[in-house]
Amino acid sequence: TFNYQSDRLYAAIVLSSSLSIALFCLVVLVERRIIRY
Repeated sequence: TFNYQSDRLYAAIVLSSSLSIALFCLVVLVERRIIRY
């Protein structure tokens, strides 16, 4: 069960990191669009 738990923890870390990266990209795109206009 320890391996399963560590796999779940790793998946959660990857998911949260990818989510934060997606949010960062969204903010950068919005800022670029605002600066253009």
